[in-house]
Amino acid sequence: MKIAMWKIGSQAADLRVVTGSAAKLQFAVWRLLLFVKSKANHYVSKQEEAVNPVRLLRRRGKRCIVSNMTYTPQHIANYFLDSAAQEGGRLSLLKLLKLIYIAYGWSLALRNEKLFNEKIEAWQHGPVIPSIYHEFKHYGSSPIASRSVTVDFKEKDGKLNLDFQTPRVPDMDEDTIYILDTVWKSYKDFTAWALRELTHQDGTPWRKVYRDGVRGIAMQDEDIREHYVERIGRYLEAARATEQERKAS
Repeated sequence: MKIAMWKIGSQAADLRVVTGSAAKLQFAVWRLLLFVKSKANHYVSKQEEAVNPVRLLRRRGKRCIVSNMTYTPQHIANYFLDSAAQEGGRLSLLKLLKLIYIAYGWSLALRNEKLFNEKIEAWQHGPVIPSIYHEFKHYGSSPIASRSVTVDFKEKDGKLNLDFQTPRVPDMDEDTIYILDTVWKSYKDFTAWALRELTHQDGTPWRKVYRDGVRGIAMQDEDIREHYVERIGRYLEAARATEQERKAS
C-alpha cells in the first residue's frame, strides 16, 4: 500500500489516502454517497451517479441541514484518539480539533447532517470546538494521553454521585463510522500544522469569518457544507482523471 497524491490543476490536492489505486478513493466517496439516505428515503441512483458530483451534492444539500442529538464532540474526539492509539500514536490538541472539524464538514457535505450540535468557532489557529479545547488545553502542544469524558449526577441511596462516562460512536452506526474512518485514513499522516494551514487558505469557512484577536465567532454550517462539497467533488474528479490515465497507459 502506498500514499498517493493527486494533482488538481497546478496544485496538489490536500487529500492523501492510503491506497494502491485512485479508483479506491472514488469508490470510497461514492459509497459514502450511496449509503446516505435522503429525506425521500432513497439511495443515489445510477442516473444520479453520472451527474457531476458537485452538482449532485449541492442538489441534495438544498434540504435543511439536520441537527444531531445523538452525538457530542466528545464522541467524535474519542474516535480519533482511539484510532491513533490503535496505531501506536497520540494526537495533539491542534490536530484533534482539525480532524473533528473535517469530519463535521464531510458529514454536512455527504448527508446534510451535523455530527454534533455544538458551534464551531474561528480562532487564531483555525476552527475550534470550545468544549474539546477546554477539556484538553492543559496538554498544550503535547500528545493527549487521556480520553474525553462526560460527567453526570446519579442518585443512589438518597445521595448524588458523580457518574463519569467515555462516550463513543457505536459500531452499529455504520454510516457515521464510515465517514470518520475515511477522514482518519485520509488525513492521519498530515501534521497538525499542515491541517491548520488547510483551514487558513483563502475562501475557507474560517477565513470568511475570522477576526484577529476575537474569539467566539461562530463558523456557518452552510459555508462549511459548501466548502466540503467543492473539495469532495474535486477529489472525485481527480480520482476519475487518474484512473482514466491509468487505463489509457
